[in-house]
Amino acid sequence: FQHWLFSAVTRTRWQVLGRYRTADLTQILTTNVDRLMLATNQLLLLVQSAVMAAIFTLASLLVSWRMTLAGVLIGLIVFASTHATRRRSFRHGQTIAGQRRDEFRLVDDFLGGLRTAKTFGLEGQHLAAMDSVLHKMYRHNIRFISSRSRGTTIYQMLVTLGVTAFIYFALAFQAIGLPVLLAMLFIFMRLAPRVMALHTS
Repeated sequence: FQHWLFSAVTRTRWQVLGRYRTADLTQILTTNVDRLMLATNQLLLLVQSAVMAAIFTLASLLVSWRMTLAGVLIGLIVFASTHATRRRSFRHGQTIAGQRRDEFRLVDDFLGGLRTAKTFGLEGQHLAAMDSVLHKMYRHNIRFISSRSRGTTIYQMLVTLGVTAFIYFALAFQAIGLPVLLAMLFIFMRLAPRVMALHTS
């Protein structure tokens, strides 16, 4: 990835590069490379989880299509119920990324004008600006972690309630035998981690 990005920069016209600050290009060629690799791994995990979820769903259909539909309905309800939490975490993540860019800019400005800052005693201003950005990043990191933790907790609670409702529906309304019910629960327990991976991705 890093070679590809460096190669892309060397082929880019100066009129385009001139629109970006040096700190922005430095961040893209260093920190964003790691983020890109992480995003690629997450994408592969997402595809793998989606394929495995489809396979387990097909296996569940072979056992009982009615209970499979009930399970899918419960899953959709759980997914929709945690949508707001996922959106909130996404917004916090975007804010943190913007603040990380501001941090790179401040460091670049400080190091680029280090002699001037030393000459005129401007170190305190640079330090105050950096402290402000770091404080904002700290607050949003706490919010991001809290939002993700809250979303995971809500998801697990809803899954527990969903499994309970699934078992009650199977026994009270479908009169499914114990072997079939155990087979369905086994499939859904194998499916749950895949759905969790899709949820967190």
